[in-house]
Amino acid sequence: MVNLTGGTTALQFIIQRAGTTLEKDGLEECYVALIDRRGVQEQRDDPWVVWELVRVM
Repeated sequence: MVNLTGGTTALQFIIQRAGTTLEKDGLEECYVALIDRRGVQEQRDDPWVVWELVRVM
């Protein structure tokens, strides 16, 4: 599972390349995004909430 959300731009580039490498090696990869639909202040007050997982590719 390759998470496309969070981190720096450089980190996201590396993660996407890792997903491509998995695919080239014959392994199945799944690209996902983690979404927190709460307001900004609520996220700051309680950051440890299970997010919604959405498959994007």
